[in-house]
Amino acid sequence: MSSLQQDAPLRARTRPSTGRPALPRGLAFAGMGLIFVAFLAAAAAPSPLYVLYQDEWHFPASLLSVAFAVYAFGLLLTLLVVGKLSDYIGRRPVLIAALVAQIVAMTLLFTAGSIELVIVARIIQGLATGAATGALSAALSDLAPAKKPALGAVIASLAPLVGLALGAALTGVVVQLSSEPITVVFVTLDVVFALGLVVVFASPESVSRKAGALRTLIPRVSVPELARREFVAGAFLLIGVWLTAGIYLGLIAQVDRDILRLGTGSINGILITILSGAGALSVFATTNVRPRVVAISGAISLAVGVSFTGIAIAAHSLPLLIIASLVAGIGFGLGFAGPIRLVSPLAKVHERGQLFSAVYVVCYLTFGVPAIVAGWLVGVFTLLPVVIGYAALAAVSSLVGLAAQLRRAREDG
Repeated sequence: MSSLQQDAPLRARTRPSTGRPALPRGLAFAGMGLIFVAFLAAAAAPSPLYVLYQDEWHFPASLLSVAFAVYAFGLLLTLLVVGKLSDYIGRRPVLIAALVAQIVAMTLLFTAGSIELVIVARIIQGLATGAATGALSAALSDLAPAKKPALGAVIASLAPLVGLALGAALTGVVVQLSSEPITVVFVTLDVVFALGLVVVFASPESVSRKAGALRTLIPRVSVPELARREFVAGAFLLIGVWLTAGIYLGLIAQVDRDILRLGTGSINGILITILSGAGALSVFATTNVRPRVVAISGAISLAVGVSFTGIAIAAHSLPLLIIASLVAGIGFGLGFAGPIRLVSPLAKVHERGQLFSAVYVVCYLTFGVPAIVAGWLVGVFTLLPVVIGYAALAAVSSLVGLAAQLRRAREDG
């Protein structure tokens, strides 16, 4: 199969709702991409702030893992329940509900007076992001320019990486410059998501309503038959990608404070920014490279980078950790983008929501469950061996993903 065939998604007809002005298709496409970036920026924003929450409220370190992981579980629950809903009722209603819930979560995060309320806010944030993720990915495929149909899949894989980088970087800067970083970060995000509501209201709807929406609320994961073999091959690599994300977003704050003895949210933000920023740049640089090559390159880079992340932490070396984060970041980006570019053209318009939801179920199940286990294991084995084991598991998964991609490449001929 040629790269053009692999990348060319099946087109959807967009139809603006009657009785209201609609954004041009190109602006709506750009707006959906920016909203996607904002959701993932909000996901990364709390990571550099967890140390501040703990310094103020003096809660056990294990609750940091809980606050991190409940976001992933809330997201996973929403994907299972409403992941296909936008295929039936339209992208806009799902996105409007998600944005409203996200505004509630951001408001709770800057008004919270205890870690328990932060955990509640993170659950709501996970639910909102889960509802938005599948709908945004599908909307980007629907609204992609006719002359560049593969751009939807590229942006769907690029936006989360850009969002994570921006969220971590800007929060780290705010921690250094502001006396009220928590308020500044989350009030700003509230404004951003309010503007996102305006964009969604003004955007054309790309899916006609059809019967059967209630049946989609039964929790289940399904992958269109044509996409299943590619989905399975990509899943191993996606697991390695999101295990790596779990290390950086879930444990790196404790590593900085307890192993490297740095104890500053700005360093946490810098490392997350290096990881996701390198990932975003690598995705952008390979938009014209065949998706299979992207996936194979990502698997190699991720296996090498995350292995050296474990070595750097064991050696208590920040310079080596920065270099490892850069290499792992390249693998993070390419290992995420490659499988998405390979699988997305294999779904029809009315199957895109369920396909992207299945992809993100794999991602966020990997993102959340190991973090909870790691938080428990830290109390038994201490932090260093747990982080090294976590990195080793990510490296092994990446190598299995590499083998799966090489096998698919041979089958492609």
